[in-house]
Amino acid sequence: MTPDDVIADRLARAFAPALFADSLEAWIAADGLVRDLAVDHPRRAAVMWRALELRTAFDPLGALTAIDREPPPPADDDRWRRVPVAAMIAAGELGRAEAELLAAGDRGGAAWDTLRGQLALARGDLAAAAGHLTRARAAATDVEERAAALLWSLDLAGRAGDGAAIAAHADALDRLLATAGAFISRPMVALKARVAMLGEQQGMVLRALHASYAEEAAARLCDGVAEEQAQLGPIPRHVHAAFRKLRAEPLRLEAALLDIAGLQFRAGERGEAYATLAYAARLAPRLLGDAGAERLRASFARFREVLGAAQVAEHEAYLRQREDTFLRTMRR
Repeated sequence: MTPDDVIADRLARAFAPALFADSLEAWIAADGLVRDLAVDHPRRAAVMWRALELRTAFDPLGALTAIDREPPPPADDDRWRRVPVAAMIAAGELGRAEAELLAAGDRGGAAWDTLRGQLALARGDLAAAAGHLTRARAAATDVEERAAALLWSLDLAGRAGDGAAIAAHADALDRLLATAGAFISRPMVALKARVAMLGEQQGMVLRALHASYAEEAAARLCDGVAEEQAQLGPIPRHVHAAFRKLRAEPLRLEAALLDIAGLQFRAGERGEAYATLAYAARLAPRLLGDAGAERLRASFARFREVLGAAQVAEHEAYLRQREDTFLRTMRR
């Protein structure tokens, strides 16, 4: 293959339909292309925004940090103008997202209506969310846009306790994922549908499930690592394992730790999530290149911003307690 053929193949992979958990390969392809394309390459800006669009699914805080460093997308570029809004909603910065949607005016289309539906859901306005998401489902033709509209419609149906709608949206989404070959995401959506059926018990069940998934993800990462927690002091064993096994692949390392921290956070284990990101950010400058270290530090910084000063102080105290406990143990 010629160099142009290689670039064309990588572009195709970056812009191929990418759904939920199955979009990691496309994100990695797009992120690598941003670094490798010449600054004046005609597709470079689009590739950069595609990488940020895909990163939002795995690391909304890191994606938003990166977005804030870039010039805004062109006002007439409808697709990329939606990327910052999606990242703001996913990162919990609802005020900023609302301001962006107001600035967008009455822009139509499935993707914009899905974003408006997401924001309404986050605000607890189920009636407004239903209107936006109904329009999104009716208008969506692109596979990514239809999948997003169905996923948030499923979430809405769960909050509204509408069992028939849960079943209908879950079935439509499963068929779409099967057709698209998104086999990693199918069991995740099936689980989301089952949880949605639980109505008011969703929160409790989801926290327990996320805690279980966090433990399983950490255990997989630690598989084959000889060092035990007692040998590592306050550094979480899964953080050590990530640097031990994935140091040569910074993007995979980052994705693995962000996945675990996200699951811990959703499980209500905020201190553990904070420890995961804090120690990753501390170790990165010594063990990764500048780019890898900067990404982890930026994700941690954004996480701290979302938590706010009071919670950051609480979690910093938790880290000091971990370290003090280790030091007392070593002095015995």
